[in-house]
Amino acid sequence: MLLADLHLHSPYTGGVSKKISLECLVEWAKLKGLDLIAIPDAVYPPWRESLPPLEEENGIYTLNGVYLIPTAEIETRDRVHHVLVFPSLSEAEEMWQRLNRPRRGGRPRVDMSGEELATVSEDLGVLIFPAHAFTPYFSLYAHHDSISSCYGAMTDYIRGMELGLSADTPLALLIPETHGLSYLSFSDAHSCRKMGREFTALEAKPSLSSVLRALTRGKIVFNAGLHPREGKYHLTACNRCHRYYSPREAAAVGWRCSCGGTIKKGVRDRILELSRPGKSPKKPPYRHIVPLEELFKILGRKDYEEFIKTLPEIHALLLEPLENLPADLQPYIRLVREDQVLYAPGGGGRYGEPLFVLDPEERERKRKEVEEMIPRETQRTLFEF
Repeated sequence: MLLADLHLHSPYTGGVSKKISLECLVEWAKLKGLDLIAIPDAVYPPWRESLPPLEEENGIYTLNGVYLIPTAEIETRDRVHHVLVFPSLSEAEEMWQRLNRPRRGGRPRVDMSGEELATVSEDLGVLIFPAHAFTPYFSLYAHHDSISSCYGAMTDYIRGMELGLSADTPLALLIPETHGLSYLSFSDAHSCRKMGREFTALEAKPSLSSVLRALTRGKIVFNAGLHPREGKYHLTACNRCHRYYSPREAAAVGWRCSCGGTIKKGVRDRILELSRPGKSPKKPPYRHIVPLEELFKILGRKDYEEFIKTLPEIHALLLEPLENLPADLQPYIRLVREDQVLYAPGGGGRYGEPLFVLDPEERERKRKEVEEMIPRETQRTLFEF
């Protein structure tokens, strides 16, 4: 099993930390407990040329004991973002030559359709799948009602999709056309510190052929990531004051909030809009996690970095026997592992807030407080997913 996060970024991408380096990403991969990470933005020449010398083992790159595979996020003319996974840096370099008028640095925008980008990807033996497929910005289902609308004749070449922070497996399964795809969870981290907040446990050996086979044939042990309610686009909400709306309420006011902000349709409501009744196939489990640093802040602990030097974050959240963890952490980690964390849901660009309530009566009171903030139409199904 390899714990993998294959959607990261370099300092050449807009809106990300300028302190990112490949060495920093590798260091934090160890602290997080990741085995395999991206060489991100691998198509962009200035970043690719700045990379340190890399070793290669069974067709896969390594640096300081961490396995690496080149990836990139590319935006096509329809404002859809795609993740590409390259067999080597040579294919990433050739992809840059094949892109039509690439702009915007590390995450290039190109004058190509999804079908055209997928065609070039197939020519070069590169995997391609939609990034954060459901978000209201720059995603497949923000701008298309189907996979074929985006990828056209190349639809059969698409073998996976990235779920994104505001969705998980139970939600994605509501859309039948996704059932044959590998569901993938990666962080899209804009800093080294945020990597691993979403990851996929692959049934793979540390070799290029094994990793590519796991990604394309759904050889996945489990996915892990934020609960959709913690994602910043989970519910329909205003992008200025973050007031929640039902889709019907939003449509009635022309998707314009009384505060003057724009109301953005939430991932949950977009998925329900596209959902179809029917039996869902069995998929690998999705394990909801809360970033360990958030738990440390709740407890008032300031030793997060020192702690993960002795026990990697993913091990503490999911793998280490509970009795081996510090006593003050145990009840909170138990809530995470039993999927019993309450959330004030995210929406309109604001992350949801995990509410760690240990007392049963207080928990029920908090749950009612959360419900009261949310439109009645949304309340009916909020806690089903």
